[in-house]
Amino acid sequence: MKRFKNILFISGPEEEKGKSFQRAVELAEHNGAELMVIEVIEGVPNRKINSDRYVLAGKLLEIMIRERLTRLERMIEPIIKNEKIQVSAKVVTGRLFLEVIKEVLRGKHDLVIKSTADQKGLTSALFGSSDMHLLRKCPCPVWIIKHGEKLRCSKVMAALDVHTLDGDLETGELNLQILEMASFLAVIEKSELHIAHAWYFFGADYLWGEPSLFTELEAKQWQEEEGEVCRLKLEELASNIKEVVETLSAEPNRLHIHLKEGDPKEIIPQLVREQNIDLVVMGTVSRSGISGFFIGNTAESILHDINCSVLAVKPPGFVSPVRLEEQF
Repeated sequence: MKRFKNILFISGPEEEKGKSFQRAVELAEHNGAELMVIEVIEGVPNRKINSDRYVLAGKLLEIMIRERLTRLERMIEPIIKNEKIQVSAKVVTGRLFLEVIKEVLRGKHDLVIKSTADQKGLTSALFGSSDMHLLRKCPCPVWIIKHGEKLRCSKVMAALDVHTLDGDLETGELNLQILEMASFLAVIEKSELHIAHAWYFFGADYLWGEPSLFTELEAKQWQEEEGEVCRLKLEELASNIKEVVETLSAEPNRLHIHLKEGDPKEIIPQLVREQNIDLVVMGTVSRSGISGFFIGNTAESILHDINCSVLAVKPPGFVSPVRLEEQF
């Protein structure tokens, strides 16, 4: 199974020594995929400045672009010599997330890999502004790797939502995408695979409140039935792992299923901490803004409360709000 065909890696000043670039190269080799390494430099400010200074700024920008491109070419030279994959380098100017998404649209990339900035604190602001824009708006999966992370993921978590409404095909397909991606990575990383879902008891506040239309026994029975339905749906989803395993002729080290009652904003980060998860594969936004796993504030709350790498998957048919110039 070759999951990715055209990977885009976002490079930064220290990436020659970074594990994230090595991860991108190995993933490309495993999939026989093309790999493009891109670096984005902010352009000359648009504000009015003296014309002579503007010309000088333009010349400095040209020097920067040449220097960065030379560095990238030196970075990929050993890979080119190995001739295992097709790799190229590119330097562009502009806002990072906009230029990356435009490159995804131009090159039809199916995975973006980026490392987070070097964080001084342990839990604050792991994902920067550009990371969040990419997680929200990039049309293909985005893998944000925690800076300084070990080369191999020992524990991968698929965060799923089994609370699909009747006819909600979008969420069901997104669940399968998340599970397939997490299973694939767990197999090639030889890591444990954790499947997680946080379920809520619909109408609990009213059922347990006073006065109640239901007896305590009726409410408890309804709660237990709801939990059982979620468990069966989660196990049914987990059965899809067999197809990935059979295709790859390998399997994750161990499979763990976590079903907990509560708010996903609290449960998912809690599980990440308790299980020492290295990578969370999750849905971050839906096409309609109505269905999907993590939507709006819930997704962002979880992203701000976890301290591990994240691979964000979009639902089928998701259209990025970013467009190429010629599409206007």
